[in-house]
Amino acid sequence: MTEVTTVVNEDIEEPGMDFVNALQGGDFRSAESIFNDMLADKVQSTLDAEKIAVAGSIFNDEEDLDDDDLDDEDDETEYESDEDESDED
Repeated sequence: MTEVTTVVNEDIEEPGMDFVNALQGGDFRSAESIFNDMLADKVQSTLDAEKIAVAGSIFNDEEDLDDDDLDDEDDETEYESDEDESDED
């Protein structure tokens, strides 16, 4: 049989585990700081991705339509067809 060995690298930062450990240890100030850092990193990553998408749509003529954009277009089409029907009467 082969034996599976798990290697743990202590040098890798794991903010999620640090956050849980701080909470378990009762170090709420540290937990708050870690939580704020994790949240800021997530928000920054999302903003960076959106900046790239916007730049791509402007400079590379890429189209990235959200579901909301498609729903709005459908509503306008329905409204226009209703107007056409009322004009025919």
